[in-house]
Amino acid sequence: EHPKRTVYMEEDEITYCDKVMQQIESSFKTASVSEITERVFVNGDYANRLFKDETGLTIKQYLTLRKIAEAKKYLWEKKTF
Repeated sequence: EHPKRTVYMEEDEITYCDKVMQQIESSFKTASVSEITERVFVNGDYANRLFKDETGLTIKQYLTLRKIAEAKKYLWEKKTF
Protein backbone atom coordinates (compact mmCIF):
# COMPACT_ATOMS: atom_id res chain seq x y z
CA GLU A 1 0.00 0.00 0.00
CA HIS A 2 1.23 3.47 -0.87
CA PRO A 3 1.64 6.09 1.84
CA LYS A 4 -1.03 8.77 1.87
CA ARG A 5 0.05 12.09 0.40
CA THR A 6 -1.02 14.98 2.56
CA VAL A 7 -1.75 18.67 2.20
CA TYR A 8 -1.92 21.08 5.08
CA MET A 9 -4.87 23.37 5.54
CA GLU A 10 -5.55 25.42 8.63
CA GLU A 11 -3.10 23.31 10.61
CA ASP A 12 -5.15 20.14 9.96
CA GLU A 13 -3.62 17.30 7.98
CA ILE A 14 -5.83 15.92 5.23
CA THR A 15 -5.04 13.69 2.28
CA TYR A 16 -5.48 14.65 -1.35
CA CYS A 17 -8.18 12.01 -1.43
CA ASP A 18 -10.03 13.80 1.40
CA LYS A 19 -9.73 17.09 -0.45
CA VAL A 20 -11.06 15.55 -3.66
CA MET A 21 -13.98 14.03 -1.75
CA GLN A 22 -14.75 17.41 -0.20
CA GLN A 23 -14.82 18.98 -3.65
CA ILE A 24 -17.08 16.22 -4.96
CA GLU A 25 -19.50 16.65 -2.05
CA SER A 26 -19.67 20.40 -2.53
CA SER A 27 -20.36 20.30 -6.27
CA PHE A 28 -20.98 16.76 -7.51
CA LYS A 29 -24.13 17.73 -9.40
CA THR A 30 -22.28 20.02 -11.80
CA ALA A 31 -18.53 19.47 -11.46
CA SER A 32 -16.37 17.49 -13.84
CA VAL A 33 -13.27 15.53 -12.89
CA SER A 34 -11.02 18.21 -14.42
CA GLU A 35 -12.75 20.96 -12.41
CA ILE A 36 -12.34 18.97 -9.22
CA THR A 37 -8.63 18.28 -9.77
CA GLU A 38 -8.02 21.94 -10.65
CA ARG A 39 -9.56 22.95 -7.32
CA VAL A 40 -7.13 20.75 -5.39
CA PHE A 41 -4.20 22.07 -7.44
CA VAL A 42 -3.02 18.66 -8.62
CA ASN A 43 -2.49 17.35 -12.14
CA GLY A 44 -5.50 15.25 -13.16
CA ASP A 45 -3.57 12.04 -13.87
CA TYR A 46 -1.59 12.32 -10.65
CA ALA A 47 -4.72 13.10 -8.59
CA ASN A 48 -6.48 10.13 -10.16
CA ARG A 49 -3.60 7.81 -9.28
CA LEU A 50 -3.47 9.05 -5.67
CA PHE A 51 -7.24 8.74 -5.36
CA LYS A 52 -7.28 5.22 -6.82
CA ASP A 53 -4.40 4.11 -4.59
CA GLU A 54 -6.38 5.18 -1.53
CA THR A 55 -9.95 4.26 -2.54
CA GLY A 56 -9.67 1.63 -5.26
CA LEU A 57 -11.76 3.85 -7.56
CA THR A 58 -10.92 6.54 -10.07
CA ILE A 59 -12.27 10.01 -9.40
CA LYS A 60 -14.75 9.57 -12.25
CA GLN A 61 -15.98 6.27 -10.83
CA TYR A 62 -16.44 7.81 -7.38
CA LEU A 63 -18.19 10.87 -8.85
CA THR A 64 -20.52 8.62 -10.86
CA LEU A 65 -21.35 6.51 -7.80
CA ARG A 66 -22.04 9.67 -5.80
CA LYS A 67 -24.44 10.93 -8.50
CA ILE A 68 -26.19 7.55 -8.61
CA ALA A 69 -26.59 7.56 -4.82
CA GLU A 70 -28.11 11.03 -4.94
CA ALA A 71 -30.49 10.01 -7.73
CA LYS A 72 -31.62 6.96 -5.75
CA LYS A 73 -32.20 9.14 -2.70
CA TYR A 74 -34.24 11.59 -4.76
CA LEU A 75 -36.33 8.83 -6.36
CA TRP A 76 -36.94 7.17 -2.99
CA GLU A 77 -38.10 10.46 -1.46
CA LYS A 78 -40.47 11.10 -4.39
CA LYS A 79 -41.90 7.59 -4.39
CA THR A 80 -45.54 7.40 -3.32
CA PHE A 81 -47.19 4.28 -2.00
